[in-house]
Amino acid sequence: MRFVLALLLLVSTRAFAQAELIGGTVADPSQWMASPWVGNCSSTLIGDRVLMTAAHCVSNGGTKSFSIGTTVYRGTCTHHSSYRGNSTADWALCRLSSAVPNVPFEVIATSDQAACSVGKSFTWTGYGCQRWGGGIDGKFRTGAVATIRCPSGNNYDTITRGSVALCSGDSGGGGYVVEADGTRYVVGVNSRSNTTDTSYISSTYVGSFRTWAQTWGDANGVKIC
Repeated sequence: MRFVLALLLLVSTRAFAQAELIGGTVADPSQWMASPWVGNCSSTLIGDRVLMTAAHCVSNGGTKSFSIGTTVYRGTCTHHSSYRGNSTADWALCRLSSAVPNVPFEVIATSDQAACSVGKSFTWTGYGCQRWGGGIDGKFRTGAVATIRCPSGNNYDTITRGSVALCSGDSGGGGYVVEADGTRYVVGVNSRSNTTDTSYISSTYVGSFRTWAQTWGDANGVKIC
């Protein structure tokens, strides 16, 4: 069982901060309607009744809630089956009790759309701090940074290093590949960082996530974008 205290996540013998986005810039909320704040973490709507966040942000079988306008939505969340023994499988999917209308949901990238490679730029997002130990101001930020390692085998992390990094509060938010025309696809869930320049994202374009998400969606009678 993993415990989150003061938004700090300890993984193995190394301490990583929960992912205001270090080096990020404030985004236009109207362009990110499917990215709600869920109380202690960021998240992404990937269907009218599907919320995705980090497993370490919610207990297995626990609930998350968020508001859009005056309406409160609640969902029951399930961890990926590998998460207990593999911190890189930091995925949770939550089935909402009611559908969210009029929101352009985010779409999960295929491995071809993600096209992960060393040096490739991905965009991280979230409501977190701008420096470790700083406050969270409730503003949604985005920032692009270069990849230093792609997923391999049972290690599902996409790792980036540079002037943009996850900070407390960004955990659970979406990572994206952004195409030349501005089209974006979800490539992962914000998981961990070293609090300064290196971020670890649990990749959603890997087979382990895609197979599990499809099975989970079928079992829960919901569609994932």
